[in-house]
Amino acid sequence: MTTKQIGPSIRQLSNAITRHVDSYKTLGISRTQGRILGLLSRNSDTHVFQKDIEASLHISKGTASQLITSLEEKGLVTRTQMESDARLRAITLTPYAVAHIQEFVAGIQDLEELLRTGISEEEIDAFVATAQKMINNLKQDQDTD
Repeated sequence: MTTKQIGPSIRQLSNAITRHVDSYKTLGISRTQGRILGLLSRNSDTHVFQKDIEASLHISKGTASQLITSLEEKGLVTRTQMESDARLRAITLTPYAVAHIQEFVAGIQDLEELLRTGISEEEIDAFVATAQKMINNLKQDQDTD
């Protein structure tokens, strides 16, 4: 019996998603930058800080900083110093980003619908739970290094 390998399947899925998302590059942004914009859009009623982006996207401080700086240079986000703590800077969408993000969000919603086609909610729940366990396994392995 042949053992099914998980890594190649995940890579194929990731590549297919990347190709699909690349077709929405109307703002000239990367997939991860799009995820940041999505996070900011979903949380527009609260303050979002770089540490929130790092935790949500599972990226390093340096990567988050570079991505945010690039989004600032494109006129899509701003960093605003908090009055309560000068060390903190809230990250918000610019009016330009808000005006254009709906197209990107609609594309991501279409992708979600396409990914879910023919798959039950129970299968989705099992997939997400399994993927989270794999992520946790990899995190634990990194923590032991």
